[in-house]
Amino acid sequence: MKPYKTKSTMFGYQIGLNNDNLYVAVPAKYFANGQSVSIQVFDGNKVEISKVVIDTDRESEATFKDKFKPENNYKLYYFKIKEY
Repeated sequence: MKPYKTKSTMFGYQIGLNNDNLYVAVPAKYFANGQSVSIQVFDGNKVEISKVVIDTDRESEATFKDKFKPENNYKLYYFKIKEY
């Protein structure tokens, strides 16, 4: 299991989903060989939320161009952290 700590969260409407739940983006490379990832994040009220996810738990995904190497792409998986 790989740990992943982040400070940034986003609401569903910000990533094209039709809800106001709280999501976190994790790079797809963290899920190599079917590994699980332990996500730790603080919500807007400074409460720490921990969750263990696998790649099939994702709600959405997106592919972006790397800003340092434009010929490369990277993929993000979005996971629901908190439901409102």
